[in-house]
Amino acid sequence: MAVLFAEKHNRTSLSRAAREGRLRRVARGIYSDELEASDEEVVARHRWEIVAHLVPDAVIVDRSAAIGGAPAEGVLFVASQRRARDMDLPGLLVDVRDGPRLSSDQLWAEGLYISSPARTLVDNLAVSRRRGKVPRTLTRSELGDWVARQARLIGRERLGRLRDEAKQIAAELGVREREPEIDLLVGAALGTRRAPRGSKALAARAAGRGYDEERVRMFGEIADTLSGFEASEEVPASLPADSTGAGSSLAFWEAYFSNYIEGTIFSVEEAERIVDTGLPPPERPSDGHDILGTYHIVSDKSERARVPFSDKELFEILRSRNAAILAGRPELHPGEWKRQNNQAGTYSFVDHELVEGTLAHGFVHRDRLSAPIARALYMHFLVSEVHPFTDGNGRVARVVMNAELSHAGETRIVIPTVWRNEYLTSMRQLSREGNVRLHMRTLGLAWRWTAAMHWSDPPTTRLLLERTNALVDSTEAAQSGRRLLLPGSG
Repeated sequence: MAVLFAEKHNRTSLSRAAREGRLRRVARGIYSDELEASDEEVVARHRWEIVAHLVPDAVIVDRSAAIGGAPAEGVLFVASQRRARDMDLPGLLVDVRDGPRLSSDQLWAEGLYISSPARTLVDNLAVSRRRGKVPRTLTRSELGDWVARQARLIGRERLGRLRDEAKQIAAELGVREREPEIDLLVGAALGTRRAPRGSKALAARAAGRGYDEERVRMFGEIADTLSGFEASEEVPASLPADSTGAGSSLAFWEAYFSNYIEGTIFSVEEAERIVDTGLPPPERPSDGHDILGTYHIVSDKSERARVPFSDKELFEILRSRNAAILAGRPELHPGEWKRQNNQAGTYSFVDHELVEGTLAHGFVHRDRLSAPIARALYMHFLVSEVHPFTDGNGRVARVVMNAELSHAGETRIVIPTVWRNEYLTSMRQLSREGNVRLHMRTLGLAWRWTAAMHWSDPPTTRLLLERTNALVDSTEAAQSGRRLLLPGSG
């Protein structure tokens, strides 16, 4: 598949091939051998090759540079000193303005260039006089959002360097009058200046309550899906907790399995001895404290049902629960927000400077969810996705999830060992693809399993755990074809 340009080939031969149906004429002087595709599809597929041919010195600038080099609603903004006219192609308008290529500009596809972040800031401070429906430059609100996003992506130190580079470029381009606005916008992102009106993201950073805009948008979308929750066989509307007060072993198994998920692994007998004596084993004191800290929370009828009704209450609850779970690991700063960014593999969680702001903006969706199970799943994901602590985030997230269910008189959700990989996979799918349905089905089975178990008689409980494969290592289970079964199902 290729595009052919009349300037590089025999124009008569190209015209003849088009008449004979061997080529198609896409635009003036541009032909393609992709006969089944539309003109718009050909231009989209070969965008950079076409632009580089027509405007070889092009620099992608202004709004297009700010959105990562993409066209904005079908318009690609470029600067050139060799071409002055716009190009109207099928599905793409290349809007050309006069402007030089700078040494700071970055190499792009097909030998083109894109403006550096510093130049992007300078260029977008120009007032757009374009009459089309898409302004050439960002609005002040959009530019504030862009600066806030840069602050999140590159950090304070590099943001300070970006400001200095932008002021140098402003001088190079002869627009030093933009320097005060550069100082204002970057200063607001650094928290040293008041934010100008318009950008909520930038105002939040200036006030020390910066938040992750992309995560907040994702939280809203997931809450939208959960707000339409409809009960099904896989995820019932309600699974009431045992009202008789029985089930004394449930707290032990909840703590045991929740720690097992995170790699704090003891035999059942070792874990029972830790809980019964209240003493961690001397050879593994920190791991033992993890079990005890989790158990103390989930065995306390009042504490395990405590839910927040404001973002400040949410902060206090999260900190206190993390402090209890990690009491045996002072080097991990129990009960304190993370001081460095954390990640799982290549997936990064919310920036450590944006924890409170992101939690607060995500928390507003809790009250939109009427079904307790929907609130439980949402709050679990909110805490897990922000990952506010150095360690203990998964355990805290599951405690928060079960608090919503306990508060509503519903059965809690226990994730047994055999279901660990399915649970973690559903979490990854939710984070990366917004797959709420898979996550609901995965936790829905664990919820139904927990409700169907008998927790009041230890021998019966242990027998059911074995018969439902609950204690089988999840990787071994996958290799042998075993999965979590409901009691009485097989």
